Amino acid sequence: MTFAETCLKSNDNILVRQLSKIAQDEGLKIGEKKLYTKLRNWNLILKSSTEPSQKGMTSGYFYVKEEPVNTPYGVKLVRQTLVTPKGQIYIIEKMKKEAC
Repeated sequence: MTFAETCLKSNDNILVRQLSKIAQDEGLKIGEKKLYTKLRNWNLILKSSTEPSQKGMTSGYFYVKEEPVNTPYGVKLVRQTLVTPKGQIYIIEKMKKEAC
């Protein structure tokens, strides 16, 4: 089974940190911080944050999970950027092409 088939069957949205580990399993040596830098250079993630750009969202590469968290100062809304199976395939394939 290919990497793309595995991603599409799983239907799991994953963290960028997890995607960097998958990339390493695919033979691409990249850590979480370098992967974020690459995603920013490709204009998929906003320059000064970890939130996806409009391009990344409309392409269906990312999903933003919002969750309320109780703090001593009240309820705070926490956002977490997740990579969709479609995004995982796109990012890994693009990194493989760049490595050649």
